[in-house]
Amino acid sequence: MGATSSATPRANASLRVADRLKTASTRCGVQMAAYGACIQLNMPDVGKGACEREMEALRACVFASKR
Repeated sequence: MGATSSATPRANASLRVADRLKTASTRCGVQMAAYGACIQLNMPDVGKGACEREMEALRACVFASKR
């Protein structure tokens, strides 16, 4: 279901983000799982940079999948 012409610019942007996340979730499942596992292993003391390597791999996959 696509955005209609009567949708606001903000709603259209939200739909684009949702579409990107849906695409990334199918293409980047391995990276998402690795990041989630890292966060879980570091709970409850997870801090900034704790899972930087996993986050960077996920970020790279997400940006590559939007092309």
